[in-house]
Amino acid sequence: MKNAIVFSAIAFVATGAGATVQIDRSAMSDAYWEIWSDREQAKIDVDIEVNRKADATVEVAAPDGAYTFPK
Repeated sequence: MKNAIVFSAIAFVATGAGATVQIDRSAMSDAYWEIWSDREQAKIDVDIEVNRKADATVEVAAPDGAYTFPK
């Protein structure tokens, strides 16, 4: 079973089936918005998938009689 915690750096509002996205531009400087584009955002999204995400399995050995969390 996979659990994920997702953090968002830019707030947005999605509405309707077409999912209109409204970006709060106050979170970034005007200089950032001068270089931002849909193409740049697509590159950022791909880079996050490739470089910042991974699957992991963690196994912890516990002594006999140790408390275990319910499944």
